[in-house]
Amino acid sequence: SYADSHQEELRELEISQDRLVAEIFKQLTSPISQEKSDSLYNIYETLESKKIKLTVNHLNDVRAILKEDQLQDFSKLIKHLLNNSFSRSRSKKRRPPPRGPRR
Repeated sequence: SYADSHQEELRELEISQDRLVAEIFKQLTSPISQEKSDSLYNIYETLESKKIKLTVNHLNDVRAILKEDQLQDFSKLIKHLLNNSFSRSRSKKRRPPPRGPRR
């Protein structure tokens, strides 16, 4: 189904992000080059972008199969997602740690 496929692809991206965050934190005890550090952050940001694109494409696919009378409910779904799923409090949970040492 659309939902199962979407969830599986998101899960794979999130697993990759979790691995990157672990590697970013490891640099606190085993420093790496600035170039490698920047690369880890760039990959994380690319994965986050892929998640957003994947979700937008999924929602476009869902909208494409809706009947006219279902479109109003789709608009409500989008408002719900904006108010709940993509709020600032959720996005803070997925951000990588700040770059570089604290001063």
